[in-house]
Amino acid sequence: MEQDPEQGLQSSLVSRQVQRHRIRTEEPLLGSLYLTARRAGLSDQMTMNLAGILSWEIDLGRQLRKNDRLAIIYDKIKSPDGELLDTEIQAVSYRGRNAELEAIRFERADGQSSYYNPDGDNLRRELKRYPVDYTRISSHFDLNRRHPILGVRRPHLGVDLAAPTGTPVYAAGDGRVVERGRNGGYGRVVSIEHGSGYKTLYAHLNGYARGLRVGDRVQRGQLIGYVGQSGTATGPHLHYEVIVNGRHRDPVKVDLPKAEPLTDDYLAKFLSHAKPLVQALRDPDSGDDEIKIASND
Repeated sequence: MEQDPEQGLQSSLVSRQVQRHRIRTEEPLLGSLYLTARRAGLSDQMTMNLAGILSWEIDLGRQLRKNDRLAIIYDKIKSPDGELLDTEIQAVSYRGRNAELEAIRFERADGQSSYYNPDGDNLRRELKRYPVDYTRISSHFDLNRRHPILGVRRPHLGVDLAAPTGTPVYAAGDGRVVERGRNGGYGRVVSIEHGSGYKTLYAHLNGYARGLRVGDRVQRGQLIGYVGQSGTATGPHLHYEVIVNGRHRDPVKVDLPKAEPLTDDYLAKFLSHAKPLVQALRDPDSGDDEIKIASND
């Protein structure tokens, strides 16, 4: 804001260049992913983003082991006066006894971004593996299971995810609600068609998200209901099914549809972009002077 003798106060916009600091940190897995991320200096929001990246390929409740290695390259974006404006995870490496993963962030010219493996395969899945924050799997997919209440052999066409009554249940992916209501022993049910032959079913619900109706379009991660034990159930849990082209598949093992792949022109750009990040993930002394090695001692 400046004072002009003839026109009074005048305002103008001044372009200020933000500062981007790229940092690499590596830690052995401690008691949990959260504790490890905190020791690495990640904020709660970055930890949630990290968990989302890892969960596309790794079962965080069962495959993580103590002393597995986690390496992260992230950007701190600051204003010219040093104020922290944002953080972005650029690359992740997980090397463990039960699982391995390398993920590189890449942003297209249209502003859309995702994480890819070093060969350029999109790691993002159109469907979440588990649509609820559960405590344990109380019953697995089993075509020859003996029903715990009825005492007869009846196929168990999904997986039971135990959780307290009222725990939020989310849509596994984008789609259209094709069922909302009571369905025999399943109790309160929601079914969603996702396209490409995929359908998901959520049963034994305690209740539905407010306003949810058949025909509604829902997005991945949108609240659709709450864990309960309606219908024939021995305790509160989500019975979750994945149907592919009319056939029930094991939700724990089914290959989930991948998000949109890179086109050939973007793939070449990605490979060039990813090469130094992959080298820095695998070797902290790779020589990239733009990446600062974090010290958490």
